[in-house]
Amino acid sequence: MVGALYAFGYGFSDTTFEYKNLKVDPLQQGIQGQIKVSVDITNTGNRRGDEVMQLYFKDEFSSVIAYETQLRGFERISIHPGETKTVNFTLKPEDLVLLDKNMHWTVERGKCEVLV
Repeated sequence: MVGALYAFGYGFSDTTFEYKNLKVDPLQQGIQGQIKVSVDITNTGNRRGDEVMQLYFKDEFSSVIAYETQLRGFERISIHPGETKTVNFTLKPEDLVLLDKNMHWTVERGKCEVLV
């Protein structure tokens, strides 16, 4: 059996992009609150291009073995050379759930990391 030639999200483009100004609000949240994530993307190349922006969630500590990162959002952006767009994501409590040792869906307290 042959594996994938390129990893998921690898993508090909005729231009280049820069990500900056990642903002997470609030930095601390209760288990029932929402977390707003925004990031700016700039087309730094000479051609119009599309980029699929992906939002990943990583639990820094979990009471059970969980995936290292989990895809929690994505958006396809079409952007002209030199143009900057802000992309917004919202993490809801159901985006942060895991199956605990008692086989109940729960949101655990603790630290997490957001990756774009």
